[in-house]
Amino acid sequence: YEQGGDLDGAMAAIGEAIDRAPEDWRLRMVAGCLALADDDLTGARANAAVARELNPRAPELAQPDDVLLQSFCGSEAAS
Repeated sequence: YEQGGDLDGAMAAIGEAIDRAPEDWRLRMVAGCLALADDDLTGARANAAVARELNPRAPELAQPDDVLLQSFCGSEAAS
């Protein structure tokens, strides 16, 4: 959806995926990237926080929000 320019469709699809697998921290990071694409930095940070709660021992999630979102979503994502 996102690559085809359908951000709303992508957000709906990731919401459904999170409903099916709420323990999957990676889905929360994808949701954070979609929030960034929608210019919603607050939503992106909130999803990153949930990802950390779901996987608190993951070293890649130990970075500050902006660094984490940039590394996961793309180099310019949270700038």
